[in-house]
Amino acid sequence: MTTLKVSSEGLNKIKEAIEKIKTEKALTLDNEYWLDEASKFLPMVKNGKKEVPDTVSIGTWNRFRRNTGVSPKYFQAFCQVLGLNWEEIVDNIQPVSSDLKKASTVSLDLKNAPTASHFFGRTQELEELNKSILQEKCNLILLLGRGGIGKTSLSIKLRKEVQNNFDYTIWRSLEASPKIENILEDSIKFFSNQQETILPETLDEKITRLINYFVSSRCLLILDNAESILESGNKTGKYREGYQDYGNLLKRIAESSHQSCLLITSREKPQAIDLIAKKTKTIKILELDGLNLENSQKIFTETEHGEFSGSEHEWKLVIEHYAGNPSALEVVAASIQEVLGGNLSKFVEDYLKLGQLKFEEINDLYQRQFNRLCTSEQEIIYWLAINYEPASDTELKEDIISWQTKQELLQSLSSLKRRSLIKTTELGYTVIPVIREYIIARLIDEICEEIKTAQIQLFNNYCLSKATAKDYIRETQIRLIIQPLLERLIQELGGKINLENQLQQIISNFQQNSPQA
Repeated sequence: MTTLKVSSEGLNKIKEAIEKIKTEKALTLDNEYWLDEASKFLPMVKNGKKEVPDTVSIGTWNRFRRNTGVSPKYFQAFCQVLGLNWEEIVDNIQPVSSDLKKASTVSLDLKNAPTASHFFGRTQELEELNKSILQEKCNLILLLGRGGIGKTSLSIKLRKEVQNNFDYTIWRSLEASPKIENILEDSIKFFSNQQETILPETLDEKITRLINYFVSSRCLLILDNAESILESGNKTGKYREGYQDYGNLLKRIAESSHQSCLLITSREKPQAIDLIAKKTKTIKILELDGLNLENSQKIFTETEHGEFSGSEHEWKLVIEHYAGNPSALEVVAASIQEVLGGNLSKFVEDYLKLGQLKFEEINDLYQRQFNRLCTSEQEIIYWLAINYEPASDTELKEDIISWQTKQELLQSLSSLKRRSLIKTTELGYTVIPVIREYIIARLIDEICEEIKTAQIQLFNNYCLSKATAKDYIRETQIRLIIQPLLERLIQELGGKINLENQLQQIISNFQQNSPQA
């Protein structure tokens, strides 16, 4: 693909023009202004039967500024934004009409594809993914990470950056768990420009036909939310009944020789991917972590949420509590602005440090992921939350009552790590604060209900304040688990006397049913 660079004199003109606009408009180099203005000078692209405005990425803008080469249409667009004549500064004029023609005929099918309203950071990840697609020619790319971490947003941004290197780009969400036949039929019809309407009968033949198009054209197929086709309540990565053929699709695309790419986002790594990755170098697996402090702050300060006040330490506390999760920080930023007028200090002192936080949107985020865990994984993550400090596998074995969970401990810990719900430190396994917050709130809810109904299960299996714990940990357990539980029970049962009577009844029932106790 033809790229254009500038002469040394031309580069100086570009720098001067950028500096002039920066000063006049008080802009930073990563401001969306440069991209929005450039897009006005770009040709339209096809989205199904319609033509829509093309877009340009921050990566292309950076390559233009650093003179590392960009395609002709972007080169000309940026020159127009800067008020420069591109022919006067270009260093390597070559025939460009074929490239421009190709860029203007990119076919897009973005059915139900979301639009990312805000996007911050991920520069390194974007560069890595661009390299995997454009240079290393990876057949299969997996973006993994816990809910709300920004997998979909990153895939949207990446799609915009690379789509002009493909003949066809199609996006499909797996959130509603579509059958693989639907995905294959949509893709084949799209890649054939709706010419192939009578499709092969067998699934294998349909996958073969798809791969044929992957060979003959440059196709980008994006499947979002792949965890929806994986089982809940089982070890991570196992396909749901009736969806196992997705695994066959991934395997064949990864192992076949072609010029296209399948990009998948998921909270969990699908089964057998590691095994396939050992056999081929055409798979890229990228696990996303939270945004760093600087980019997390931009969610507060460079969006419509308004102004915020707080010390550097308070900013750090808030962002680390939510582990740089963009979706969670969006919710928190809106609430702090609406309720506290943007006062981070008040939020930290009155809510964060006291553990008195409950955001429904954030709870929903983690509830969906918690509900996917098997019984052993749930038991382990409860203990990690209760412990309030990292625990080794040996310490967890001492905590856990269930014989089956003890037997499956290492496998379950590995599964929880693949789900991005726990992390390892030098001292052992732990959960990030916002997940602990959700787990503890859930534990309190369930134990409260058990005591009210005298149907005891979890309350029997967990020590809510461990006698062997360090003093400050035990104080934390009392303050954040036992005290809120007692206050809630007293309120819901109508007083301390009623609570005492209920507990006495539970003990009596237990003694009657367990004579050996």
